[in-house]
Amino acid sequence: TPTAGKVVVFEHDLYHASSLLEWGTKYVLRTDVLFDVASDAPVTNVETNGSEPNAEIRKEETRMTIVELCHQLQFLSDETEVLDSLGLLDVTIESFCSPGVTMLRLMMDGIRTEKINALIQSAFELSR
Repeated sequence: TPTAGKVVVFEHDLYHASSLLEWGTKYVLRTDVLFDVASDAPVTNVETNGSEPNAEIRKEETRMTIVELCHQLQFLSDETEVLDSLGLLDVTIESFCSPGVTMLRLMMDGIRTEKINALIQSAFELSR
């Protein structure tokens, strides 16, 4: 039941599906919030300790898209076409991982198993 002052924030890149409405009325209002990052925002130095990247670098890696990861893993064009047809090619690593391993494997039927495993493993390693 909608209540004044309540809000749901939804990331559109996430794989999702709704269930059939069995009774009542469903209200959906969509809006987008756009903003610019201030040019005088503080810049932080990003350093590593020699073995493990710090949190800032890890954060950047999760902003990487699946198309970039596929390029690193040397996916063939027919393999990336499957991902593109599913709407997964331009999502972030973080969004890609959200459905979980089992759902990702089911969705990516049509790509060789070793490629699927490499993509999923790399994505989850980067999202940690």
